[in-house]
This record gives sequence, structure tokens and C-alpha cells, in this order.
Amino acid sequence: MLEKKIIGSHDSLEDVPGLTGVYIGPSENNGAGIYGYKDNKEIFHIDQTGGKIGGWDITSGGIQCEDGTLSIKSEGTISAQSEGIIHWSLNKDGSASFANGNVTMDVEGNASFKGTIETSGGSIAGWIIGADSIYNGTIGINSLKKIHSHR
Repeated sequence: MLEKKIIGSHDSLEDVPGLTGVYIGPSENNGAGIYGYKDNKEIFHIDQTGGKIGGWDITSGGIQCEDGTLSIKSEGTISAQSEGIIHWSLNKDGSASFANGNVTMDVEGNASFKGTIETSGGSIAGWIIGADSIYNGTIGINSLKKIHSHR
């Protein structure tokens, strides 16, 4: 059995049983657009006001998931938010925010952390971080042996 396809103007989409296909033409408010249907259910549309496809709402400002928690803005920001709280954001200028604003990074790479930091190694401002110590040259602190000096 062939599926019905509609291309062009149609008085009503409601009177086409089992409508599956693409409708090109005016919407209820006489705006031009492209509309996709499967079994009379709209699965996508793009018109002068925006669009919807695959669970994403398309507006002139960007796209967002249906519940609005994840958005990609046309100005360059990607963010996740809910209940008025921005959980994380990658901004167009290169700055970022994570953990509901508790971890931030500016455009110069300076980071700020609210909370604790745990690491088993690395370095900070010339101090070497080991599994149980931190040292710089001849001065070190070992969590197992108290303060000591390397000679």
C-alpha cells in the first residue's frame, strides 16, 4: 500500500486519514513552511516562526530541547539549566561555569573553585604535588612525616 503524500496547499490536514508525508505550504496562520507527518502526527516543522525536529525547538535565537534544560544559542553559548539555575555554561567568549556556578573559568584561563580539590599529583605555582607531599626545591611538607627540608 502506498503512503499518501501531500505537497502544496490543502484545506485541512485533518481530513486525510493516515497522513504520512511532507506538507509544503501555508500553516493555519498563513505562514509558509515545511511540515512532516507520520500517521497524522506532526514529526517536524520549519516555518517563519522557527521549527521543531527530533525533540529540539528551533528559534531565531538558537535551539533547545523540549523541556528547555539544554540550549545552544546562535550567539555562541551552550548551557544546561533548570528551575532558574544554570548548571553549566560554555560561553562564546571562552569563559565557562560548572557545578551550578561553583566552578568558573574566565577568558584568561583563571579558575575559581568553591568546595574542595583532591589530587594525587600535579603542580601549583612551582610546588610539586605528590601522593603524600608537596614540595618546592628544598622545602617540602609530607603528610606522613610532618614538615621537613630536603638537603
